Amino acid sequence: MTEAPSPEPRGGDPGGCDPGVGVVRVLAPAKINFALEVVGKRPDGYHELATIFQTVSFGDEIEVELAAAGRGIELEVGFEGFEGTGRSQDLTGPTASERAPVGGPPDLGPADANLVVRAADLLLRAAGRANDRRVRLHLTKRIPVGAGLGGGSSDAAATLIALNHLLGSEGVSDHVLHEIAVTLGADVPFFLVGGTCLGTGIGDVLRPLPACPDVSLVVVFPNVAVATSSVFGRLESGLTPPGPLARMSPLDIRPDFWDRDWTDFRNDLEPLVAVDGSVVAELLRTFRRLGSGFSRMSGSGSAVFGVAPDEGQAREWTGRFRAEGFWARAVRPTRAGCRLLESGAG
Repeated sequence: MTEAPSPEPRGGDPGGCDPGVGVVRVLAPAKINFALEVVGKRPDGYHELATIFQTVSFGDEIEVELAAAGRGIELEVGFEGFEGTGRSQDLTGPTASERAPVGGPPDLGPADANLVVRAADLLLRAAGRANDRRVRLHLTKRIPVGAGLGGGSSDAAATLIALNHLLGSEGVSDHVLHEIAVTLGADVPFFLVGGTCLGTGIGDVLRPLPACPDVSLVVVFPNVAVATSSVFGRLESGLTPPGPLARMSPLDIRPDFWDRDWTDFRNDLEPLVAVDGSVVAELLRTFRRLGSGFSRMSGSGSAVFGVAPDEGQAREWTGRFRAEGFWARAVRPTRAGCRLLESGAG
């Protein structure tokens, strides 16, 4: 267990009414991007995006305890489902059949740099309770790190929701919660909402879309962690022409939104990662050979997902990918973001 002390609060009245204390558990779902278009670059260096976010039916879980005695933030991390998966150093190295898995969970770095600790710290400071409340966080990681599945962002959003719930009357408004989420990362606000959303701006301006059909999906992590900054850095040579999302108007968001050719959805970052000879390119080819009508890399990678004809095929494909040493999961779209779990719920 590691501890990151909280800085001094920015404001608030420490002598006010005591907020609630206690323990809650929150589900932090993974996400995929059905599409991701890079439409421009801002003066501050961030890229303007148009993306379709979708939460799916698996994720991390975080237990948050708020105590009235002491101060500071403690973080403990456990891992589930990483047995038998490997880690590789190079996207353009050997193909999947040539890789030797290296077992073990990922390295999340120092506690004080973890997004869940930063989320708890910012919320306590905003509520004026950084000096007289102690927070204990237990994070169960199931989402691969560096996969483009939003694990860190979802964990941060789950922490904000849980801690704000425990703070009770001392908690912050939804508007302030959203502002804190934006400072933590472009994807974090989405996980406060979840479901199916069009994300614009840097991904933080959200517009609900009609719910995605209840399709069977298989998500595969190629045992390669990708740094988002390094992928976007390769865009410096030029941006792609505007795609269907960038050209979309509010009138285009109709109940029949999903009655279209999904192959028109593109991920502008995919060609930068799925280069010839890479394991990501090989996984996309495998999905096509298996008969997936639509497969894409999620976000900035490196995870890849494909739509399966039915649930049985999804389970079969998942088993096949796992037999080859990959992390793989059969999932379905969901309509919610991070949510509180009942005591004892899984």
